[in-house]
Amino acid sequence: KKQHTQATSQKSMADLVGRTIGAGGRGGGRGVASSMRSSNNSNNNNNASRQMPSGGGDVSALYNLVESAMFNMPQPDPTTNELRPAELGRMREMLQQTWEGIREWLAAHPNRGDRQNAAMHQGQFLTTTLHMVCKLTDPPVDVVEMLIDCSEETVTWPDSNGWLPLH
Repeated sequence: KKQHTQATSQKSMADLVGRTIGAGGRGGGRGVASSMRSSNNSNNNNNASRQMPSGGGDVSALYNLVESAMFNMPQPDPTTNELRPAELGRMREMLQQTWEGIREWLAAHPNRGDRQNAAMHQGQFLTTTLHMVCKLTDPPVDVVEMLIDCSEETVTWPDSNGWLPLH
């Protein structure tokens, strides 16, 4: 299982981006990173125009899981701008817990409506869970694919700065 997870996380994100937003899209096959500035303002939808499907549960729980990981990541040493070995280990452990938490949340919420609501939830700066996951270090392909499967349209949603979750 560990080898499968490592192989999956090393899979090229270019394939995922190309499948998701097409060869002519803004993805350009460059992979996942923090985000990419939208070059097409027609995608700058506002919150009011995005209809949330009906469903039960706390739609912010998945977003909050990822946001918590972002805010609790160890910070680099200010003099070297690098993480110390202990902090690097802590960061890796936090990331693994985050990826497993996302997988567990999705497994515990098989209802399409709940998953879609969670994937479409927007937090601060209009970011979605997909935006937040892609800002973290080396998100596993399976996690990114599962979030896209929950709501494919979120790959085209820019945040309040015009940044897309994938590039």
